[in-house]
Amino acid sequence: MPPPAPPLPYARTVEEVNSRAAGIPRAFRRLILWAPPSPTVGEETKLERPALWVPAVLLPCVVLGISAALTVFFYTDMPDLAASAPWRGPAVMLGGVFPAVLMVVLGYMHLFLPRAPLVLRDALIDVGLGCIGVPLWCAGALVACFGSTWVFIAMACLVAVLVAGVLAFWVCLDRVYG
Repeated sequence: MPPPAPPLPYARTVEEVNSRAAGIPRAFRRLILWAPPSPTVGEETKLERPALWVPAVLLPCVVLGISAALTVFFYTDMPDLAASAPWRGPAVMLGGVFPAVLMVVLGYMHLFLPRAPLVLRDALIDVGLGCIGVPLWCAGALVACFGSTWVFIAMACLVAVLVAGVLAFWVCLDRVYG
């Protein structure tokens, strides 16, 4: 009788990943295979579980709060520009939606997915926040100041696609490491 299969964070062959991850898209399976077996998010955190809840709840609220404050400043500092098109304020808020969703996923990883590889969390931070989230936030402010209606619609579609991608990645992480 063959030995039992190792837990998925330590699966190193395509067959092991495919046998445990039937509903996961192929691109995410490849990402899981590239992730080294250790260290994991739980090993790196070194905090007690109650201490992990504070940033998991606070960080998304802070991101959306900053977006809301920027929107209020936009309406108070440039009332003529804000009154010319009602979509300009939501454009500023829209820039903070994607980083807030990323913060929710990161908090969930720390709380409920301690076996997830640290590389995946670092990829979410580096690519998700550094390369996409912060520039998208700045783009929201630029769209509010200089953009037209079609630019706002394009940005809303982009944010919707990005949020859907992060949510799909979150579901895959939960299926594999949860």
